[in-house]
Amino acid sequence: MKEGSFVLFKNKDKQGENHPDYKGKIKVNGEEKSFAAWLKTSKAGETYMSGQWSDYVNKSQEAKGHIAPSKPQYQESDNFDQDIPF
Repeated sequence: MKEGSFVLFKNKDKQGENHPDYKGKIKVNGEEKSFAAWLKTSKAGETYMSGQWSDYVNKSQEAKGHIAPSKPQYQESDNFDQDIPF
């Protein structure tokens, strides 16, 4: 994965509105991070995505007990509900 790039996949396990619509990975400062994105609609009716990243945990390492599981808290932020200039 190249620096500054990301991959996103539709979240097939979404069980509630606060769960992300898309999940994937992003590379920031040489480190892979987990990335989550939500589809939103602005007050003007424009559709956009908002997202956040958190520390990445390799599932095989987590299953073997090498890394303590981390569960990022996904929250929607009210400050994104505005007109987006692009």
